[in-house]
Amino acid sequence: MSARIILIIVFTLGLVAFGWWWLNGGIDDSKDQDNASDTTAQDGLVKNNAEQPNPNRNTDADATETSEDNPYDDAVIKSQIMQVADLYADASRYPHFSQPILNPEEFEEPEPFDETEVDTPFPQEGDEEPIRLQLATERYQYFTGDTIRARLRVLNAEPGEFISAFGNLAGDQGDAGLAIEFQASENPAELFADFDTKLVSAAAMSPEMLLKVQVQVNETPLFTTLGFRYQAAEARLVAVPWARPEGAFLEIALQYEVAVSGYYFSQAVLADLQTGQPLVQLQGEGRLQQGNDILTLRAHVQALKAVGSEGPYLLRTIRSYRGAEVGESFDKPAANLTQSYEIPGYSFDRYEDSQYVDPLAQERAEFLRELGGVESIESTENTPDSATTEEN
Repeated sequence: MSARIILIIVFTLGLVAFGWWWLNGGIDDSKDQDNASDTTAQDGLVKNNAEQPNPNRNTDADATETSEDNPYDDAVIKSQIMQVADLYADASRYPHFSQPILNPEEFEEPEPFDETEVDTPFPQEGDEEPIRLQLATERYQYFTGDTIRARLRVLNAEPGEFISAFGNLAGDQGDAGLAIEFQASENPAELFADFDTKLVSAAAMSPEMLLKVQVQVNETPLFTTLGFRYQAAEARLVAVPWARPEGAFLEIALQYEVAVSGYYFSQAVLADLQTGQPLVQLQGEGRLQQGNDILTLRAHVQALKAVGSEGPYLLRTIRSYRGAEVGESFDKPAANLTQSYEIPGYSFDRYEDSQYVDPLAQERAEFLRELGGVESIESTENTPDSATTEEN
């Protein structure tokens, strides 16, 4: 389910809760009314501070006020609720941990360098377009022993200008003592550097690291920096030992070398091996024990059919982490030995041909439709005899 759909559903459910609270009287002010109707004596005179309303009185004005106070009488809100109900029902046709990517052109998948890039301008008098330095690493999180690849782009430099760049790493204890030289690519204004963290003393590295780069554009010295995280991995994904049909699912085993036992979560994208098009978003979770252990991702056959692909596939954009335990403030990331794995494909007739059914999701969708003014609709596509029911 996309983040946009989730936000719409959360907003609507919050609106439902507010309406329920409102229709049930909101804050109980009966005590205030009782206090306001108490009489007080002063100078031998009894004064009634508030007139008690007649509970049996029912006027047209009261009925109108009640109708206006009901937020679900608004046609626009009803229409929005119906849209949310339809989106939620569509997404609930598939497990939340196996969602097909039906609009790949709208699917946002981070590319290397995209998430970390720092863009720094250097305006100088007389320049229409100032020189800009764009520094990035392939990703933000690195682990002990990783090789880090950095990219430097020099924008708005005049063609043919001499460009050179050198860098160094700094941690909590200061400079790490690693000299880094950037090399120009086919584009002389785009330079790359690869540096091995195993060449740096472990004492010089810290969780928060800084890449400092000095750039020379002809006679002009420039300087920029970029931060990244560096730490020991709680676990490391080392292999995908098997992937095979099991019932209505393509099950994909992720093998981890686990340094710290705990409850782990994994997210990945299943893509077409030939075209690279993203097909299904996958999620998995489970407890991993120290040593070698397996976490399984499951792609439902209906999700694979929805994108029309029998494979072969490519498993990529894999992100894993250990959930924070009692006393810990943050989740702990896990590392990947490689960034993608080839997954074999199977004919759809190798799977159990069943629909996915989530009874709770159906109830929520029907409830939203009722709020939208439409009678609940029984699904005729999913029957108990040909359905896969999950409680995940």
